[in-house]
Amino acid sequence: MDWQPPSVDVELRTLLKDHLIPGDFVDLSNSRGVAYNPAPFALAPKQTPYLTYGRRHKLVKDNRVIQYTPFPVNTRGFFYYRQHPRVAEGGSIRFRVMQTNDPTQFMRGQDLLNEYGTPWEIPLISVATNARYEAIKELLEFEGAVSRKLFARCEMLAGSIGHQNIGPMTQVIYETGEPFYLDLGSPDLAIWIAAKDMLCKMTVRDIFKLWQKTLTRAINYDGGILRCALAVYGPHNDSIGLMCQRIIEPVQVKSTLPRHMNGFALPPVPARLVRTPQGAVRKLFVHNLRQGSEQARETLLQRHRDRYDIRHSANTGAASSDQHRDSR
Repeated sequence: MDWQPPSVDVELRTLLKDHLIPGDFVDLSNSRGVAYNPAPFALAPKQTPYLTYGRRHKLVKDNRVIQYTPFPVNTRGFFYYRQHPRVAEGGSIRFRVMQTNDPTQFMRGQDLLNEYGTPWEIPLISVATNARYEAIKELLEFEGAVSRKLFARCEMLAGSIGHQNIGPMTQVIYETGEPFYLDLGSPDLAIWIAAKDMLCKMTVRDIFKLWQKTLTRAINYDGGILRCALAVYGPHNDSIGLMCQRIIEPVQVKSTLPRHMNGFALPPVPARLVRTPQGAVRKLFVHNLRQGSEQARETLLQRHRDRYDIRHSANTGAASSDQHRDSR
């Protein structure tokens, strides 16, 4: 049997940061959490509501196996619900790392990051659609943090992808500029774009393989992990590309494929947009056969325009570039 980290009971009395008390402080060091709602109205969970730090995909005898990891040492603080500043369904459960159990010092803490440097979080869409998190869903509704109407919208978005599941570690993107990671060794691992009426799938293969209609499914990389963000660019701000913010693990180019092949995007460079062999920025969501690609593009561009207008109306000066910004 695979080794599993020790479990720590996590009493979720509240997920509203303004209602936290010292007793809500939890130490998850070298362990995983098991969430429960202590309220008398709470239902018994249908599945064990594990709260796990991360997971890795590794090959064991040519089979890809998921390996879960415990929370790191000194993971002490509070679970809370974080509302997305602009997209209602973009809320998530996060963990605020604190040096004290005093909730009045909440703003001095920092949100826990995963091993790739992006925020550790459970997307609201996952909470809405996974039986494992019924207790969290029930608590959010009871506290008025999330309405039934919003949960219904989350369920509608999740339903747009059929039998595929939005799990607790699934990456969902709502706006350009939000950081996410790409594992070049897992070319079909999905990142989901939350469009107006559906979720649109994006994979490493979609980004780096330029000719989607070719017979080969190969991409030009054996491995490497990147921290990235989608970015709006172009003279009319009407195109979306991929900004490589940081290389977390070195990029491994395949030795069995010609490195000059025009069918693949060039290797990523930190603080630069990914480009084609001809030097042009690799446009995303264009000439893509995936369902919802055009809606994803239009939604991201519209949210970018809305955010740009909001910043100007507030007299905050010129809009900062998506390429150098972390909205999450």
